[in-house]
Amino acid sequence: MSVLGKIGVKALAEEFHLDVSTISRQTSALEEKGYVMRTPDPDDGRASYFELTDLGREKLRDAQAYRMSRFKRIFEEWNDEDLQKFGHYMVRVNRTFID
Repeated sequence: MSVLGKIGVKALAEEFHLDVSTISRQTSALEEKGYVMRTPDPDDGRASYFELTDLGREKLRDAQAYRMSRFKRIFEEWNDEDLQKFGHYMVRVNRTFID
């Protein structure tokens, strides 16, 4: 998924494995906060595309930086073997969600 381009509700629902109604509520909340901008689909007046605003990109970068700093603190005392095992298990968990 591209975080910088336009994307429709259906594609977001598929990407996050959620139903369209959930994505619609979430995109509306993000739009109210000014994090995304809605653009009508020129081919289907009932559909819309969403795109991050500058504020949305800033908030996304801040959230990613915060998450990475938390991970660094959590794992800073783990040894390489434990990190590799954890990584392996996370791959298994993620594959379960995809399937």
